Amino acid sequence: MLALVVALLITSGITWVRQRPAAASAPSGGPPLAYVISGTNVAVLNAFTNTTVTVITTLHGIPTAIAVTPDAQFVLVTLVPFRGTALFDRAPVQLTITSPELALIRTSTNQVVGGVTASVGFQPRAIAITPDGSKAFVVDTLPTGGTGTILPVAIGTGPSLTAGARISPGQSAVDVAVSPDGQRLYVLDITGLLSLKVSDGTQAAPPVPVPGGPPRALVVSPDGADAYVAVGRFVGTPLPGVPPPPFGGAGYVDQIVLGTTPHEGTKTPLPAQLLSTLPSIPDPVALAIATTPVGSSTLYATDTNNQQLDPIPLPATGAPTPAIGVGGTFPSALAATPDGARVEVTAFDDATSRSWALTLDTAKKALTGCAAAAVSSCPLGDGPLAITASRRASTPRPPPSPTGPSPTTTGTSATARPRTPPAQRPRIPTRPPGPTRSR
Repeated sequence: MLALVVALLITSGITWVRQRPAAASAPSGGPPLAYVISGTNVAVLNAFTNTTVTVITTLHGIPTAIAVTPDAQFVLVTLVPFRGTALFDRAPVQLTITSPELALIRTSTNQVVGGVTASVGFQPRAIAITPDGSKAFVVDTLPTGGTGTILPVAIGTGPSLTAGARISPGQSAVDVAVSPDGQRLYVLDITGLLSLKVSDGTQAAPPVPVPGGPPRALVVSPDGADAYVAVGRFVGTPLPGVPPPPFGGAGYVDQIVLGTTPHEGTKTPLPAQLLSTLPSIPDPVALAIATTPVGSSTLYATDTNNQQLDPIPLPATGAPTPAIGVGGTFPSALAATPDGARVEVTAFDDATSRSWALTLDTAKKALTGCAAAAVSSCPLGDGPLAITASRRASTPRPPPSPTGPSPTTTGTSATARPRTPPAQRPRIPTRPPGPTRSR
């Protein structure tokens, strides 16, 4: 593994984790571009050819979450505080940021054009944007007090970002998504799914507990009828009187039927692979939905333990489907192109001790391009990513419609971390394990 030396991190002792971005619903036209977190930079890739268009190196901090506005004009990136000198691939990099920030990048120039100087929290890990592009929600897992908060940020013309009052909906939020009609904010925390009003952050419906292991990732179906949750494997012993976790404690995907009274729907088990002498327990860490132009949708789950992607046709029926291998790598984050033809995946490779950006051809159900030849020939990418259409000249943003946003899907698309941490970036600490979850 390549040497990585971090001279000085924040003195708080908190370990940082890279988490998933919100998936943007971009307009059609042009080759989709993937904005991929890579070390302290953001790489811009052609999602069809998986080649590098450019690398944004002007971010003063360590990016942790990323999202694209629905009109494809801007990219939002959260940055965590860092002080000192880091060594990436043996090349010194000076990092001077002293407080977290939400940076705004214009896609037509790939330049930072604004940001929020107010802290976005101790561990920003996910971003969701409303369908009309007027507001973003930033999830912070470990703020002061340890209960998790969400920071609403208004996206104005100019462009401009304005932070609002924090929302404290539950315990240690891990992911967030907005309904296609822009009315509800869905928050995934360590207990299950919460439904809030986008307008003021108050509760819109009763919470839905998620049984088994820790909830890790959240997506909303294109029609807004269902939410899907990646549930990690259960570790520990169920408490007396509490039903045992589903599927013997293996990770699975849980369907939440949305509406006036959200409730659990179908649970879908994931296939285990014989990687050594025993099957490896499924442990999903990220989700993305790929939707074709004719409206057919498939949910993809990254299973790091089994080194595979698990496709689940929607709506889910509970029947497992054959897994897709990812070249012997450990997949973490992923996102789908607007036409559903490609899924971009970041994955750690033990052989090279580095993380790479790989492309899945959803029709062939196989890696394509550089990933089909040798993963080490692909672009570097070790964090969350967001995909939009090709860059285009910026046009003035219309004000939000007085009758409400258009029915465009906004959700999230990638979560988690490789089994072995990448070597080319500063070690970003994982959330300390909480108490064993038994229901």
